[in-house]
Parts: sequence; C-alpha cells; structure tokens
Amino acid sequence: MGGREAIRGFSVQFLFALIRATDPEERWEYMTIEHPGSESVDVLFEYSGRKLAVQVKSTERVFRKSEVQYWAESLERSSTADEYELALFGPVTEAVATARQIGRVRIPIPQGLDLAALTERACRRLERFLGDDLAPGIETELVAHAILQKLQSLAISGVRLSRSHFETLIRVWMSGPDSDADRFFSSPIREHFEALRKTVEELTAEQYHVITALRGLTRVRVEGTAGSGKTLIAAERAIRLDCAGLKTLVLCHSPNLAIHLSSLTSQTEVDVFDFDSWMNLLLGTEVADHAEQDSWPWTGYAEPYDKTLSAALTTLQRSGIRWDAIIVDEGQDIRSDWWPLIESALRHCQHSQLTIFCDGRQKVTGTSDDDSYPQTDSVFQISRNCRNASAVHNVVRRFYVYAPVSDDKLRGGEFQLTLLPNQTTKTVTGAVKDAVLQGLEFVEWNQLVILTAEGEPATASVLNDLLIWDSTAAGWKTAVLHYLSVVEYFIRSERRMNSKVFEPPKSGRYYPVLSTLKSLERSLSCDAQPTSDDVMAVQLATQQLTRKLKIKAELRRMQWIPGQGYLRLREYADGAVRVPSADSVVQFLMSHEWAETLPRMQDLKVIGTDKYLPVMDQSNIRLFTPSSFKGLEADGIVMYLGSVNHRIVQKSCVGLSRARFFLHVLGSREQLARLPKLK
Repeated sequence: MGGREAIRGFSVQFLFALIRATDPEERWEYMTIEHPGSESVDVLFEYSGRKLAVQVKSTERVFRKSEVQYWAESLERSSTADEYELALFGPVTEAVATARQIGRVRIPIPQGLDLAALTERACRRLERFLGDDLAPGIETELVAHAILQKLQSLAISGVRLSRSHFETLIRVWMSGPDSDADRFFSSPIREHFEALRKTVEELTAEQYHVITALRGLTRVRVEGTAGSGKTLIAAERAIRLDCAGLKTLVLCHSPNLAIHLSSLTSQTEVDVFDFDSWMNLLLGTEVADHAEQDSWPWTGYAEPYDKTLSAALTTLQRSGIRWDAIIVDEGQDIRSDWWPLIESALRHCQHSQLTIFCDGRQKVTGTSDDDSYPQTDSVFQISRNCRNASAVHNVVRRFYVYAPVSDDKLRGGEFQLTLLPNQTTKTVTGAVKDAVLQGLEFVEWNQLVILTAEGEPATASVLNDLLIWDSTAAGWKTAVLHYLSVVEYFIRSERRMNSKVFEPPKSGRYYPVLSTLKSLERSLSCDAQPTSDDVMAVQLATQQLTRKLKIKAELRRMQWIPGQGYLRLREYADGAVRVPSADSVVQFLMSHEWAETLPRMQDLKVIGTDKYLPVMDQSNIRLFTPSSFKGLEADGIVMYLGSVNHRIVQKSCVGLSRARFFLHVLGSREQLARLPKLK
C-alpha cells in the first residue's frame, strides 16, 4: 500500500468511527480506535454485555470475494469479541455486494469511497449531536477535522474512550481553552520551583491535552512513564478543582511525596495526606505536620493492619467527612483493600471525581503485586519525558518499550556507569565517593542525592555517614591562592584571559611570584572561615593584580565545590554547570560573594535519611532508598544497586528516573545483568 492509499485509509477509518460514535441509535459505552490487542480490529465498540469488533477497508480498486473472505476470517480469529463487522468503502463485485455475512462476520452494504461525502455525513451528525451547543458562525467542517485529529492522537496512545469522555471531549474541543492562562501551571507550582531556582511555566502539549480532557470526567486513570509529569498534573488538577470550589483531597502512599505535593499545592485549600496519616485523621488520632512527623524512618513496606482499615471505614461511613474530588498519586502503590476506604470518602460515589495517576513499572513498595484499580470511565496514556536530560532519558527509556524520545528542550546531561568488582565496604564506599565528586562537576552539591537499593531504611546502608570531603585537607585559603596564582601566571606570560577556561592543577602547590600575591599569602588568616579582613584583602589583591587588564565579564553565579583534596569554582547558568573563564573568576574574587559561597560545614558527609526536606535546606549529601524518594527528583543522582534483592528492576526504574541532568549507576555484574542494558 502506497503512502496516498494509507493516508486515505486512515481518513476513512476515523470518519467511520466519528459517524458511528455520534449515531443516536448507537448505545455504546466504550470505544477504542486502533485496538492494541489486534492488528485486524480498527474500532472496538463495547456495549452493555457485548463487544463489537470492526475492521474498515477502503480501496479505489474492486473488492473481490476472495480477499473479503480472507479479511473476515482473519478478523474473527484475531479477536474475542461477541460480534464482528467488516465495513467496506469502494467498488465491489456482485458476489461481495450480495454477501451479508461470512462466518460470524457481518458485512453491511458497501459504501462508495467518497471522502467529501463522508465528511459531510460527519458534519451533519455533529450538528445533530451538538444541538444548541453549536455556536453561531462555527464552521462544522472545521470542527469535524479538529475532532478527527484528536481521535488520531488518542488512537496512537491506545486510549479506551468512554461515551461520557467522548461527549465531554467534543464539547471541550468546541469551546477551546478558557484563555491562554490554561496552558500555564498555577502560581503555587511556579512559585515552588522559583524557590528552587528552577523555571516551570507552561504545560507540555501532552500535559495540556490531559488536563483539558479531564474536565467534567468523573473516574479517570492516567498511566504515565517516569518523568512524564504525572505528579505535576496531579497537583495542577487539584489546584484547578479547588479553585472551582470543590473540596479536594490528594492521597499517596509515601509521606515524602505528600510533603512535596503539599508544597506544590500551598496557598490553596487542597488537603494532602499520605495514606497512613489520612487514616489517623479519620480515626481521630492527632496528625503532626508533614515536616514534623516523628514516625521516621518510614519504609515502603508500611501497611495498616486490617482492623485499622476496618475501623477507619466504619468511622468514615458514620461521619460526615467527604470530598468532592479525590486525586491519588502513585496509585500502583495503593493496595486493593485500600480502595473501598478511598471511594467511601467521595461525596457521591458515582458522580464525584476520582483521578488515579500510576505507573506499574514503578511499583516498589509493599508486599502485594496486585495491580487492581477501581472501575474508571477512561484511561489516558502519557509518555513524553519532561524531566530527564537526553543522556539520562536514554537510560530510563530502556525500562519502557514504547517510551518516546526526550523533549527537545532537555538536551545534554551526563550518564556514567561503574562496574564494581566486589561489594566489600571499601570498594563500594570508594566508588561512591568518586561518583559524588564527579557529579559535582555537573550539578550543585546541594542538588545531588544518593539512592541505595540495599534495603530499608537508608540509615542501615554502608554508605551512611560516609565522608566525601574533609575540609581540613584543603581550605579556602589554599583555594583562593590557587586561583590567583593562575591569574598571576596569565599576567606574567602576557596571555589574554577573557575567554580562557582554567582551574588550578589537581595536585601540587601554587607558586606565587609577584609581591602582591606573596603579601596576600602572609596576611590571610588560617581560620575555618575567612574573616572580614580576609575578604577585603582578597578583593584588593585581585584588583591590584588585574588593574592593567580590561575585564569584560559580568559577575556570574558561582560556587565552591569540593574536589580531590581542594576546593574548585563552578559557574551556574541556564541550568548548566561549567568551568568558569578567567575573567569570570577575577570578577568573582573581586566581589564579596567568593566568601559567602564557601561551604559552611566542616566536612561533607553522606547522611542516610528517609525524610524529605526541601532541597535547598540540606547541609550534606542525602541518602535515600528508591521507595522513600519516589515521586521526587534531583538534578543529580548517584545510585548504588546493592546486592541481589527483591524488585531490583522496579527500584532501578524509580531511582534512575529521578535524575534531571546527572546519573551515575554503580553495581555488580550480577545486578546489572538483571536490568535492561544501560550502556
């Protein structure tokens, strides 16, 4: 089949689906276009108690009986539907024209292959369907083409479309967005990321499609790959429902994810709880603020007792506590016997809104493999990555057969893999220490997180309390003199500095020659942090060294990071980390910021914790398990796979997908063999 014939065939198929779906005599409940379970089924209609599988064929040639019989037999073999239909568009032989059924496959009277006529029929059906909702001056043909495009996008994702969903979508597509503001995240979400010095403004096209299509729907499940933005969509939906006056509850399993969701929905009336805390609320037990809970360390295997669930359900049924809308994030971690309690909290069980966000590939918590969910009207599939830079996403996508490429805006990134020859404490800690120091070349130290799949809690890990950098090995004084000695070298060799990138050698001592630098070395104190006199002395010395130079660089945001025995400078701009130019270093040392950005801790350690805090508030490199860091993210992730353990594939999928820009994986050959090929 040529390209022209293929395009015409798809056009006929989608026009047929639209005409049939808007037929007032059709009482279908669900429709799936391009059913993923069979190549022969173009449209699957589900009615009350029966299914109809339809194959649509079109041609400018003449349909012959032999090929029609072959298609009918293939259709019947390929599907377990109750009824079958072969819809033909084009000229036919007399034998085909008189055939009404082949086997169990019904063959309606063939129709002419006239796209204009089919489009006209679709327009008339839409006019009858929309009735008074069709605004004056609207070209029905344009509406029909727009709806056909939307149906094509849903077919690509294999969406099982409910009738109520279909009707709502048509009216949404007719009305369009309320304003351009609909394409932007709400202010609480934007402000959350601004506090982390990150920019999150506009929804991706896929996210916008989902958040728009959810309008008016009651029971929906959104399945998405890691990094597709499920948590952001969940928070955005909660905020919009709250703004519409609906009492809204957001639930998840992990207390850490609940803290994150609370931050995303701040300044609203949205209620956010992890499941255990929510049950305590229902039972009248005092619940501490998320950030002040004392029941740590939390593990992914925390489950309420059956009697506690029963008591909570009884209390809920007797009380008047209800919500108009409930949103569940990471729904794959909710046990099947928890759902009745959640559904009972809806004000109207069938008419209130229940939205579930999930990804079965990320099920790492609990002891149950049960993936059952409450009955939903529609299922959405989202997979466009909007978190991981391309180097990271190329690893993450190996866990998903159908995951698309990363967003064009998320280029670059860094992925590294270390094969551990053995798993002795010395080997593991040494390799992780090197991985952290390498990671600091790409991300800020307080944006780097270590994940361990050894087991729970993280405080039991061999990496807990690991010393990454000892501040006594090389302090601020050595670092400043190192950089100024390089500036001095440029001056003495009469080389241009403006675009040169440089840093001091990784070993050895600086060798000051000019009197200005020698004098500075003698005047600086040996305190742990520079005094005000030290700050002024460095500024003056830098000015004197460079007074005859024309420095063009602007003052950029820079920070000292630990190195192999010494401090180094890194420049941060547009989400990237790079070695600064000589001009930038000079401007930095002439400002007071060189002292303000020095690490304030005496040592940089790995601290095991399963309690989430805002990233910028930490004072060490934090260590989590994959289940406790689920739903969260960091600029850089170092992941140790541990020894052979339960659900290593799911844990790796979760852990690796948390990284935005930098990812370093460490594991044994045995562990890596159980995963998709990472590199």
